[in-house]
Amino acid sequence: MLPRSLLLMLALASLTGSALAQAMMHMPPPRTISVTGAAERQVPPDLAFAAVAIETQARTVADAVAQNNTISTRIIAAIRALNIPNLTVRTLTFDVQPVYEQQRPGTTTPPRVTGYRVINRVQARIPDADADRLATNVGRVLDAALNAGANRVDQVTFDLQDPLRMQREIAADAVRNARETAMALAAAAGVQLGPLQTLSIAPVYRPLMAQARAADLAAAPGVPIVAGPLTFTATVSAVYLIQ
Repeated sequence: MLPRSLLLMLALASLTGSALAQAMMHMPPPRTISVTGAAERQVPPDLAFAAVAIETQARTVADAVAQNNTISTRIIAAIRALNIPNLTVRTLTFDVQPVYEQQRPGTTTPPRVTGYRVINRVQARIPDADADRLATNVGRVLDAALNAGANRVDQVTFDLQDPLRMQREIAADAVRNARETAMALAAAAGVQLGPLQTLSIAPVYRPLMAQARAADLAAAPGVPIVAGPLTFTATVSAVYLIQ
């Protein structure tokens, strides 16, 4: 059997806890200010990717691959001969596809394989801190590839060599914008802004910008490439306490 003093202490603790819980239930919610912050920057690219395709077709896989290898080797050599600093070239994809005969309408027999098509996609990575020179070098790479036997230009994109740094900077700008908005609202309401309670950020949008259509480039080698600015945006949601 528990001592009387211990029973009394347990009873008091139970009453105190119950009273505290009831008091907390009746406490008003904390006063807060909820704001959204946004930021945007336009920065010139310092990196470009230019991809071209080499397509060959022959009766056998070996012949189609051999022809493709010959042209691809010539294209890569032509690109490297430009001596663009820090340029690298790599193969994106290498596909072998069967070519089927054209059948007359109503034919029920399976189509016959008449040959094979090989498609090799080669990409050049071109870094340069000067956006104008970067665009010029992209044009030089495409011209060299097309003149050496590339069938078409697949894609031209611009980017940043260190996008993470820009993502962090634009996110910080958005947070500062949110705090400035919260301070302005607090001042207008005649209250004092308290500490930050919650903060969340939407994914930073980092676009890759293409500036020339592949059809235009393939039809008219020498089309100028324009390296316009890249747009980075960030949005944050913040909740501040009111003191």
